[in-house]
Amino acid sequence: GGKLETIGVLPPGGAVAVPLRAARDGTVCVRPLVQGLDYLWSNPESEGIKLRAVHDGTIRLTQQVDPRFQKIFSAKLGGDPTLVAWYNCANDVEGVLRQGVLYVTDVALCHYSNIIGGEVKDVILLANITSLEKVYTAYVFPNAIRVATAKKVWVFRTLRNRAEAYRTILGLLPDKSVATNAADDLDETARRAFALAPADTIQALHSSVFLHTDTPSPPTQGYLILTTKHVLWASPDFSQRRRLPWAGVASAEKRKSFVIRNNAIEILGAPGGAGGAEKVFLSSSKWDRDAVLSDEILPLFHAASKLQTEAGPTDAGAASGNLGATVAGSTAGARGEDVSEAGSSARASSRQRTLS
Repeated sequence: GGKLETIGVLPPGGAVAVPLRAARDGTVCVRPLVQGLDYLWSNPESEGIKLRAVHDGTIRLTQQVDPRFQKIFSAKLGGDPTLVAWYNCANDVEGVLRQGVLYVTDVALCHYSNIIGGEVKDVILLANITSLEKVYTAYVFPNAIRVATAKKVWVFRTLRNRAEAYRTILGLLPDKSVATNAADDLDETARRAFALAPADTIQALHSSVFLHTDTPSPPTQGYLILTTKHVLWASPDFSQRRRLPWAGVASAEKRKSFVIRNNAIEILGAPGGAGGAEKVFLSSSKWDRDAVLSDEILPLFHAASKLQTEAGPTDAGAASGNLGATVAGSTAGARGEDVSEAGSSARASSRQRTLS
């Protein structure tokens, strides 16, 4: 019920001064500077730092306090576990996705869901985990983690940032050798390579997708990455990269390549954008082209078109950015080279896509 007063920005590894008038009995609350998170301010009662507790030594700086978690799992866990992080995700129970929350503590993973069909509480002791693996949903969506013990297997899906959740869990495991693909994190590599904003969520990732150009050189194989704000393509080492904002796309349609029929998609830039009416021609011998277009590309394109219409011409123009612009600069494992496009459409060859 007290007055909320801004006292400054807390830099990484730094400190912020608390006014003397509040240093004894005040409560410090924080809010993230990035956009798109689930909350604005931490809860003063459950998550705020009561400065009196700092003075008398009763504060636990490593403990994230979530009364709901304590209420749900205190009886099952016992003791005083430290809540490290929590993630909204679905527990895949024999093909039925039970949406809920995955709580990560220093002793166990706890998933809670309460939907039609009843309340489900799962507790997986970290010491009992025999396998931790990043997996895909429907072979293309990099949003799931598989956890196994000697007796049972869990798959947690619809994770908005799987890489972060995976790293958090891995860091707490007493036996880190159970992680089978700790270095294979394409979604995290893509986020770094393209410097994606936190709210720009990766929705699908396809390997073995060819990028065709009008140049005499053969098409280049790489990854197609679909995010909420962009269609992205990158070579296997991410040294060559293409970025098209959905707000600058005019159309996305089925096309044929000469070598393998009915396996290509053409994305056409809107006239007047920074890249003109540029075409991006993609093909793969492994994907279900019609499903990729109808279930993944078109919904993202239409959502961006709707936002563009609501925003108006001024905002839409700003949102479109550099249509078809190359992205340069070094990344982890990349040499910082661009791929240059000669122009609009293209034709050509075949391609592979497989994701485990």
